[in-house]
Amino acid sequence: MDNLIGKCHSLSYAFASEDESIDKPAGNYEQNTKYKLKYKRLRRTLKNLVFENAALCDEVAKTQEKSIRAKEERRFLLKKLMHLQTLNEATTQLTTKQSNGGGSSVSNCIGSVPPNMSLTMSANASRVQLNETNSSDANKGKRKVAGLLKKTSKEILVRPGSGLTNSSKRKRSNVVAKRLVEPIPLDSTGRPIFPIVLQGLTVHSLGEIVPDRAGFHSEECIYPVGYCCTRVYASTRNPELRCLYTCKISDDGQRPKFEIAAEDDSEHPIVGSTSTECHSTLLKAVNAAWGRKVVDTSGRGAKFFGLTHSTVQNLIQSCLGARKCATYKWARFEVCKSEQPLDTAHSLSDNDSTTNFEALQRILHLSAVATVATTTTTSTLLPGMTSFGLTTISTLSGYQVPDVKPSDLRNLLANTTSSLM
Repeated sequence: MDNLIGKCHSLSYAFASEDESIDKPAGNYEQNTKYKLKYKRLRRTLKNLVFENAALCDEVAKTQEKSIRAKEERRFLLKKLMHLQTLNEATTQLTTKQSNGGGSSVSNCIGSVPPNMSLTMSANASRVQLNETNSSDANKGKRKVAGLLKKTSKEILVRPGSGLTNSSKRKRSNVVAKRLVEPIPLDSTGRPIFPIVLQGLTVHSLGEIVPDRAGFHSEECIYPVGYCCTRVYASTRNPELRCLYTCKISDDGQRPKFEIAAEDDSEHPIVGSTSTECHSTLLKAVNAAWGRKVVDTSGRGAKFFGLTHSTVQNLIQSCLGARKCATYKWARFEVCKSEQPLDTAHSLSDNDSTTNFEALQRILHLSAVATVATTTTTSTLLPGMTSFGLTTISTLSGYQVPDVKPSDLRNLLANTTSSLM
């Protein structure tokens, strides 16, 4: 009986193991089917994303082509506008002089026009219209007169007897030679990378031009709101020490507000309605700290702020709104190449004691030597003798001082004392 029961148990265990072995492949199949479905879904999604990416790339390429085409059209329209403005100015002057009685001289200058044509110049349209009975000859006459007007517009203004010689001289006097500018680093869009480090000046921001208010520009300079630069100059506490000055321009209503803040006295900045006023106050403080007048206090604010520097002026002139500044005289600039010298006006800026720290130090050393020499002279002069004018060195305010070595100063002092013995 026990053997029979044992055999039954063994048979039931064998059948159970067979059932389990049959169920396991069915579960794996279902699991593989589910993963296959996920794989197909992911593959379909990836394929759609690839197509969508290709479509977006095509759209980007088309947009770039449109942008390039728009830039070229804009450049062409700007050139055309400048050309039409020049013709408009020339025709306006011609019509003005013609209405004042100068029409005979103008007709003499354009004497090649056929007699059966009537010349009408419009100051608003900046073009020449010709009316002739014969239509075929009219087109030739239009081209001929337009060419003559374009070719001889400057010659007409300088012809004797035309009455326009003074205006031509004024135009020629306004023509400014090109000034060289230092090459500066630019980003991928062509904008300057700040800070811009120049000779003795560091520009941190160009600011924004305010063209609708006359106080924010003059004939020589434009004063953009938000302009900021730094410069090293003598400290107002001890002129023999260096100090970093921060120059800023802010909006003060109808006029800009200029500010010069010293690094060692930032709580008491110098504020004024003009850059020259601020610079003059700074120079007076330097003279007061030294105890005598060693530098001219008339002030050169635009130069101290860097607004007259050729590179800075070129960058400000290129900003949005510069063309709308009515009183500003446009300047011409050209990027300096490696073999070309820099602008002469700025190459000599190192010798200006009102803006350069080293030049001021040379003035201070000369002043100190002059004081010692004057003291020695007055103590050794015989009765009836007079000083030979070494004290005038202390009044060399704006003088362009050459490089002076300490050995030269000692030799000067030695020669002075020995000549008095």
